[in-house]
Amino acid sequence: MPNTAHWWTAIGSIEQHPEIMSETTTGQRMTFRNKDGLANYIRQLRREHGAMTQQQLAQRVLVTRQTIVALESGRYSPSLPLAIRIARVFERPVEEVFDLVPGSANE
Repeated sequence: MPNTAHWWTAIGSIEQHPEIMSETTTGQRMTFRNKDGLANYIRQLRREHGAMTQQQLAQRVLVTRQTIVALESGRYSPSLPLAIRIARVFERPVEEVFDLVPGSANE
């Protein structure tokens, strides 16, 4: 089993894993999934919201910047309250910020 701290190196290239792509109203966006099969679009949403920094998002959702870093890199799955707070910052449903990747064990 791969080291979970570096799970993204074990999944190969995007061409080998189209399941980590998601079509949205703003076009095709890519993200990595974490070991639980949870994908997130936080980095892209921050960019769409005036280049919001990780620190600014962290302050708005009452966590540390390191938590946002871990979320964006797929090393951490958020609690339900945190996922809701993040979605509210971006004025999106939770399902537009986080998604279970098709074929994951939790789908």
